[in-house]
Amino acid sequence: MKPYPIRSEHEENSAHLVSDSLAGVYASTFFDVAGQSGFTAQKLAGLFHTALKTLQRYFKDKKKLDPAASEHLLRIRYVYEQGKDVFGSIASFEEWLEMPSYGLGGSVPFKLFETPAGVGLVADELTRISFGDLS
Repeated sequence: MKPYPIRSEHEENSAHLVSDSLAGVYASTFFDVAGQSGFTAQKLAGLFHTALKTLQRYFKDKKKLDPAASEHLLRIRYVYEQGKDVFGSIASFEEWLEMPSYGLGGSVPFKLFETPAGVGLVADELTRISFGDLS
């Protein structure tokens, strides 16, 4: 079995993740992540169990997301960076996100994005893939 880091290189500075989350990220970050991914803002909003109109109002009013939503969004952003590195493109990564994954017990990775713990499972699987550990 090959050794691999517990955290991806994108999450290695968890102190920044915590401090950024506690401070809250602006709703504009949500729309940046939606724009960088191939998923619609509506689909991404569904992961947060929040109406897109609410996020649009936050954006218009220059409001920040609460710490829990901020952490969740930042983790998704980091996993997208990791996925792009592993698969070579966002398009290839998103294809993988929509397919059942053997390494995730047959779960569809995108569905795991509904919780920060699920995002962590996807990040761990990407790390295993990057190291060739497909067990």
